[in-house]
Amino acid sequence: MTRDEHRMAELEHALYALLSAAQQTAGGQDEVRLLAIGGLTVGGSWGWIEDEHVAGAIDEIQNAADLVERARRPSLASDAKRSKA
Repeated sequence: MTRDEHRMAELEHALYALLSAAQQTAGGQDEVRLLAIGGLTVGGSWGWIEDEHVAGAIDEIQNAADLVERARRPSLASDAKRSKA
């Protein structure tokens, strides 16, 4: 498996984990993220999990969550400034 194929499999695992977790909760992003990581780690009923891709999939989930949080922060700061004005 090439490096690109390996990364694609990790991204697919991250997506499947998020979608599977989203079906289990109406909670926020953190709850879905934690359920996805837990599901990847424990496995259980998610029969599509391949152990060699779990760590990379978790990294991808964390990276995506960090990116979303960083993108959200400037809008939160500008909202706070507007409410004070």
